[in-house]
Order: sequence, then C-alpha cells, then structure tokens
Amino acid sequence: MKTTFSILIAIFIIVLGFSVDSDAVEKLHSYENYKTTYKLDGVKSGKKTFCSRNWGNEKVQIENVTLQIAPDKTKKQNQKIITRIVDGEQWIYSINLDDNMGTKAKNPSFPELMESMKGKDPALFGKSILKQLGGKVTGQKTILGKKCDVWEVAGIETCVSDKGIALETKSEKPKIVETATSIDTKNACSAEMFNLGDAKIKEIDIKSQN
Repeated sequence: MKTTFSILIAIFIIVLGFSVDSDAVEKLHSYENYKTTYKLDGVKSGKKTFCSRNWGNEKVQIENVTLQIAPDKTKKQNQKIITRIVDGEQWIYSINLDDNMGTKAKNPSFPELMESMKGKDPALFGKSILKQLGGKVTGQKTILGKKCDVWEVAGIETCVSDKGIALETKSEKPKIVETATSIDTKNACSAEMFNLGDAKIKEIDIKSQN
C-alpha cells in the first residue's frame, strides 16, 4: 500500500507539475488555469475534482467518495489535498473535510527536481522521471476527445495528455479507476477551494509515509 501511495504521489507531483512552457517565472504547467473532474470506481467510488492555477504553482484535489473497507462495509470520505510552492519549497496539505483536521508535509524531493531540470525541456524531464521509476508507455487512448499516452509505473496506469493532464488512472491493488468526465482549460476552481479554511493542521514528515 505504501509503495502504491508513493507512486501515486510521484505521478501527482511530477506528471502534473512540469510543462513545455516552464521558464524563469516558474511556469510549471502548460495551462495557466485548468479544472478536471473524474468519476471514481473500485474501492473508491464517487467524484474527484482537480484544479490547477498560476501555471501549476497551486493545485487542489477534492474527493467525495465511498470507500469499500470490507466486503460488506463501506465508509464515506471527503478530503482536500492542496499543493503550494512557497520560497522554492513544495508543501502538501491533506484535510479531512468531515472533521476539519489535516496535515502538511514538505516534499523533500522538490528542490532537487527543480535544480535537475534547469536547462532541460520540462516535458521530457517529467517523462525521464517516470522512466527512472520504471515507467513505460504501453499504448494510447482518446478520452474526451484528447489523446493521451498510457504510462505504466509499478502496476499503475496513467493516461497523460501531451500537455500534462491525467485523463485516466488505474490501479489493481487497490482496485481504483479514475476517469476524466470534464476538462476546462480556461478556468480553475474558485479561490475558496484553494484555501485551508479553519482546519487544524499538523506538520508531518513525508519520508515516514514511504
């Protein structure tokens, strides 16, 4: 489970974080703003909303799902994950929207990644990171009229468009399927959705999650 968690975090941070447009003003994605909604099936069923603004410097993911925790037992889960870049560091916030409790963690790999990509095409750099994780392209799909390459990394398949939007993600263990149901490349979510609100946040070490 922790390996799957680590790979999904890597996909979330790397694939959705670099673009062919990156330059001195820290453009980390091809789109200045975009919003994607997903249908979730498997051990997680429900809806996910993903938004990016300010060229990928701020991202938010909101999940409203039902978790299958046993053959005859489920529970609801509503959570928000926010990533922000502050003073060259990337922070990841995870908030349980039901009890308003959350955590924050600094991504220890981010400064090194940014240093490593200097002078390189960011899109190719992102793909090279996936290859280092053992990833390979196994095919192509068209989802919502957009073509995407299917990357397989440690048993997880993610179909990524040429401009860095994940259109489909599949995992067998645990069984999860996320399929994009809408894409808006002109607008992001409301400013309120990017806020932490009054959640009680505790800092943790992300390395301990691996």
